[in-house]
Amino acid sequence: MRSPLNYREQTDEILVALTLMRDESAFEELVKRHQRAALLVAQNVTRNLYTAEDAVQDAFLCAWQRLDTLKDPARFGAWVCRIAKYRAINLAKRYRDYIPFDEVENYIEDAREDLSGYYDNELETEILRGCVERLSEKIGTVIRLRYFEGLSISDIAKRTRLAEGTVKSRLAAGREQIRKELGYMDQNNKNETLVEAVMRRVEEFKQWRLKNSKKGFEEDYKDVLAQVEGLPDSEKKFYAMADVLRLGYWYLSGDKTDEMREKLREAAIKGNNKDVLATCFYYDVDKYSGQERVEYVYQTLIPELLRYGLDKEVAYHHYWLGHDHFDRKEYDNARKEFNLAIETGAENPLYVALARSTLGVMDGLGDALTDRTGYVIHTASEELVRMGDKLIYNAEPGFSRGRLLDVPNYVDHSDAPLFYAGRTDSLVLDESMKPGDSVTDSTGKVTLTCVSHEATVETPAGIFRNCVEMHTSEPLDWRPAPIFVAWYKRNIGLVAFGWKQPDGEVFGRTVLTAFHIEGGLGYIPMAAGNRWEYHTEGCEHEQVNRVEVTAVDGDKSYLSYCFYIKGNPFDENSWKANMLYARENYWEGENLADVSAYHARAAELASTPWEKKMTEVSRTVMERIFAGDLTLHPEAKQQGIWNFFVMEKVREEKGVITLYDDRVFSFEWKDGEFPRDWSVLHNFIYNIMESSMGGIWNPAWLDYADRDEKFIFRRPCKTKDYDEFVGEAVVKTGATVETQAGKFENCLHICTFSDTYEHGGLSYQCHKKDYYFADGIGLVRVKTYGGADPVYDLVAYEGTGEGYMPVREGLMRHYEYVGDEARIHAGVIYHYLKDDDGNLCVLSDQIGMIDV
Repeated sequence: MRSPLNYREQTDEILVALTLMRDESAFEELVKRHQRAALLVAQNVTRNLYTAEDAVQDAFLCAWQRLDTLKDPARFGAWVCRIAKYRAINLAKRYRDYIPFDEVENYIEDAREDLSGYYDNELETEILRGCVERLSEKIGTVIRLRYFEGLSISDIAKRTRLAEGTVKSRLAAGREQIRKELGYMDQNNKNETLVEAVMRRVEEFKQWRLKNSKKGFEEDYKDVLAQVEGLPDSEKKFYAMADVLRLGYWYLSGDKTDEMREKLREAAIKGNNKDVLATCFYYDVDKYSGQERVEYVYQTLIPELLRYGLDKEVAYHHYWLGHDHFDRKEYDNARKEFNLAIETGAENPLYVALARSTLGVMDGLGDALTDRTGYVIHTASEELVRMGDKLIYNAEPGFSRGRLLDVPNYVDHSDAPLFYAGRTDSLVLDESMKPGDSVTDSTGKVTLTCVSHEATVETPAGIFRNCVEMHTSEPLDWRPAPIFVAWYKRNIGLVAFGWKQPDGEVFGRTVLTAFHIEGGLGYIPMAAGNRWEYHTEGCEHEQVNRVEVTAVDGDKSYLSYCFYIKGNPFDENSWKANMLYARENYWEGENLADVSAYHARAAELASTPWEKKMTEVSRTVMERIFAGDLTLHPEAKQQGIWNFFVMEKVREEKGVITLYDDRVFSFEWKDGEFPRDWSVLHNFIYNIMESSMGGIWNPAWLDYADRDEKFIFRRPCKTKDYDEFVGEAVVKTGATVETQAGKFENCLHICTFSDTYEHGGLSYQCHKKDYYFADGIGLVRVKTYGGADPVYDLVAYEGTGEGYMPVREGLMRHYEYVGDEARIHAGVIYHYLKDDDGNLCVLSDQIGMIDV
């Protein structure tokens, strides 16, 4: 019989080898053998026993996780002491805020003690530089320039072409990320085992789900997954592994494979992780649709859920079957499934709340679900989690449906106020915030700011004094981007919200009309039965906007949202009603639906110049869309692939001219393969000018004419890849351009280019471009360098005006694609006219056809 191994007699080299073979007892001996020396090293830095113990515990966890990187196992003691000292330095820095970041290297040098055999400074420098390398490119660049090259903030701003404020914010973000990486284990958990420490790391990792930015996620994922995989096999290990793998499946595009799904399912079963196993079943059911989906859920899925003890997930699948029936207008079957979700949802309060919300919407709409007056609905539930003073927006299943005539866009956005309030990494509210306090999300773009604790808000439900006013600022694809404003009254809840324009105007203001409070404290009191009703000012339609707390479970609260707007009766004798009905109903699913009778009726009813031109242009676009649809007209010679009717209002501020699309009358139809037909996309000439230069005209451009200095323009990016779009323009005079519309001399030539590219569907807008403007006429040519280098020329025009970009009533500008792709027939016709309220508008007929 083999004698038990005496670990105390083994060398460090052998103990390291045994540990790598998953022998925890061997590692425990290494801890006993070297923890006193490591504690001496750490305490010499921190001058505090408890902080030193934290550093040592963190050091041994790090050593356990990265033991396979130790090149000389015989020097394990020196290695772990170096790590302990480094961790101690960062804990000391965390607890001594007066030590500036740029003094860290000096602090390291000052903290050295006479234990040179245990550590060297090369490791510390290597680890610090490694931290910087793991930062995002934009943050890492300014950190390196500041701390490794010693540049001043102003010098960094010049080299990177950033505003000094942006440099400062990136430096602050970089310092914070490095602090977190170097000292994430700052709790005093002296009795925590290695397994418990890894489990806690997994819980921290799961917070990625709440962050807007996923930059750095992949590196963190690989690190945490390696830590979990390094643990001895146990149910707890596989439970944690399932959690980690699920996040990888969600946020890493390369992980969405059958192999990964099987690995995820295996870990969930071995770890008895019911939440993740339920996710695996979600993926299974998505393979089916229609009646086949119904049969699969009832015959296969529900029995499997019950076999694995996933009773709470039954309600989830009943609900989404009801949703499918709703979309097919099988309303009786939908009601049956929603009621089953309530009956089976004793353990699933989120979906009970959602089913109640949806049934409330259906009951409220009644016949409006089927008649042509239209409706807009939003049915949702929310899970809110209280973490101390913070309220976190944790989940919001639901759906929106419907089309409605003559309702301002902002009304559609009044259905989920806590969603908009919680855009800062899911933080809805932090009751500890004082006026002037701000929190910025992980992208650096969204900011939650406490503006006041003394706001007074008048509503139909009463006058509320001493309200907290919170602002959520987020770049959106709205021009101009608004700020979401919310007012909260302690122990009452949200009393009003809306969107504030940069000029201070608040639109879409939605106010409390009635409330009932059963209990609960704070700025959003949570107790089952609490409910609030709201109305959006300026909405003349029948509207219901009701929120109710349906359940509370410890720190979690569940809210039901019931929101709908009924359409007014359709007036066949109204020009606007016919125009809007055509705009809202020209498609059903993926197919076109004939609305020519409504456009014809609108033409008969049009009485003002505005109504007549609107009808004429929109009808022209709609007829072209139908004529170019190969399903309806397989014999067609040209296919419509990129056709739009757009109505935009002209805005002018300090001479800068922009266009604003309120989307009330606009419509579109896109069909084609991109970027095969890349050149067609450039018929958005004015919109691309705004995207790349911030407007269709800026008088400041003239200040840079024929100068060596470049014009620099900035604006927030529409995507999350960059904080801002930065471009340059060279401005010259004296160019001659000849087009089908004539010969234009002494043109203004603006060449724009940028190192900042907007990714995704908008990247084509940001290539280098040549713009030519003729005095009194406006833009006469634009050439883009990218794709097929498309050129659009002015081919016809009506009316002239003052300056290089005249904008006035009565103008018409017609541009056509004149590039080398002969099959493409693309262009845009701009009509300038005033609406019946006297606002100057531009109507766009955007043409995108290709030979079949």
